[in-house]
Amino acid sequence: MRSYDEILQNCCRRCRISSSEIGAVVAVLCEQSWELQELRRQVNDLLVSAELKRELKVRHRLTASCPGVSHLSAWILLYKYGTDENLLNVTTLTLSVVR
Repeated sequence: MRSYDEILQNCCRRCRISSSEIGAVVAVLCEQSWELQELRRQVNDLLVSAELKRELKVRHRLTASCPGVSHLSAWILLYKYGTDENLLNVTTLTLSVVR
């Protein structure tokens, strides 16, 4: 079995390039691989964030009359500042439940 150095030297002779050039190509490929992995992570983060925002819109239908303070949760805001309309929207209660 041939060693890595022998294979590298053989490749260099056939392609007429130096081993330092091959090293540079390998370094560029490694950097691109790392950048691609980073981009995939960022895309995944964006997808998760978009899905979370969508779920919050679907599950918590707060009206515009219930503005929030950024450090309080939606339920605390609803309890302190919300209206009956907000409560009905969030809990999806209907008149048949109340009667």
